[in-house]
Amino acid sequence: MTTTSKTVGSSGGITYKLTVSTSNQSISGNYSTISYSFTATKNNYGTSYGDATVKVIIDGTTVVNTSVDINMTNGQTKTLASGTRNIDHAANGTGSTDVSASF
Repeated sequence: MTTTSKTVGSSGGITYKLTVSTSNQSISGNYSTISYSFTATKNNYGTSYGDATVKVIIDGTTVVNTSVDINMTNGQTKTLASGTRNIDHAANGTGSTDVSASF
């Protein structure tokens, strides 16, 4: 299946990345299952403290909207949100979806 990653942004020495993968496709059921992971990586010296509100939006629907702890040390990566969701598609197995994240 396919995997796509993109950097959503950075702040305070932390880089935020969204990764989306197609994990299953049911042509007879007219849906695909996608998995998403929203991560933060501390990429400079020092420690970050605090909370961040993270959102993950799939096809216009907010599936995650929560406050997470971003206490991190240099080089550390944290998963802020992850999950799976079924996405409807055409009978021939084609379709598209829009996935975004913010912090």
